[in-house]
Amino acid sequence: MNAAIASRLGAVPLVVPLVAEANSCLTSQVGGSLGGLFAAVVLKRLGHNVRIFERNPTPLLHNQGARVVVGGDTQAFFNRFDATKRPIAVTSNLRQYLDKEGRQVHEEGMAQKMTSWDLLYYLLRANFDGVKSDYCKVPESIEGERPRRWPADRSYEAWRGTVPESEATAAAQKAFVETFTFFHAPGTQILSYVIPGENGSLEPGKRLINWVWYCNYPEDSNEFKEFLIDSDGKHHHITLPIGKMRKEILEGQREYARKILPPQFADIVCDTKQPFIQAITDVISSQNSFFDGKLLLIGDVLAGFRPHTAASTSQAAFDAPKLYEMMGGKISLKQWEEETMEYARQMQKKGVSMGQRSQFGDHPLAQMQDMARS
Repeated sequence: MNAAIASRLGAVPLVVPLVAEANSCLTSQVGGSLGGLFAAVVLKRLGHNVRIFERNPTPLLHNQGARVVVGGDTQAFFNRFDATKRPIAVTSNLRQYLDKEGRQVHEEGMAQKMTSWDLLYYLLRANFDGVKSDYCKVPESIEGERPRRWPADRSYEAWRGTVPESEATAAAQKAFVETFTFFHAPGTQILSYVIPGENGSLEPGKRLINWVWYCNYPEDSNEFKEFLIDSDGKHHHITLPIGKMRKEILEGQREYARKILPPQFADIVCDTKQPFIQAITDVISSQNSFFDGKLLLIGDVLAGFRPHTAASTSQAAFDAPKLYEMMGGKISLKQWEEETMEYARQMQKKGVSMGQRSQFGDHPLAQMQDMARS
């Protein structure tokens, strides 16, 4: 995609390219978030001259307030391409479910790694164009080079936020530190776990307790519409940004949390100073290659999954090494198309299934909670 097209899309250059060498390829990308940076890192490793167009006019994207589950593809990507070699995740070794009174009704050993959007972003920028930050040291080998969405189901929203581990109540710390904890009830699900803290800190006491609370609302209801109107009166279609929630909406949701959630979950919801809201959508393109392979779709541009899958970052981490293999001549364009499209289709289908079961079906853990109360 050339600069003129990107400009019409409202994008601005994020990275100015180096002078192209004789055997390099000039590559333009639209989008400078995680998916774009995964691809940019591998293309640069192949010797390509990469230019990214990003609609955000600031030189750096800022903390998106998002947690990231470090799946196998994500960890494999950083093992292979990250020259900083710093740890990226907090590990939870136990998964547990609570009832309304906060009592454990089920547990199972399950190791899962968690990280944050901002840590991955700055690691990728360090590897791509040598951006300096408090998150990591820029590798010596990296020289600085800077001078349509279709909602599939919008009948429920995710409230999200974080609380510093050191500021959480004792009950919340006991329930969530080193543990992936869930609560289910009709039309609602909330989960929580620990992620890296400020500047990517993995040190106990300096991390963040992250939570995601799914709530059902009829799409045409006043609640659904009102929650996405910010403090300036602007209506947002997908995400209400951090710091833009109206005071009466925040107070109402905190009161609702105290009524229906286990006390540990209610504590972290009420202690979160600036939560944000995301309308749940999913989208997938019918193809990922256009104009004889000159325009390729990867990551969230190819398929946006429901957050239940915890696979958006994993998709980008899967797509980028496949791009590395294809651009390096190890696999064909057709093979790249087939493998990345299959990953997208399977994860998109999985997200729909998980969302339907969680929000509209009979979740098996709900039965355990009923038994515990009886």
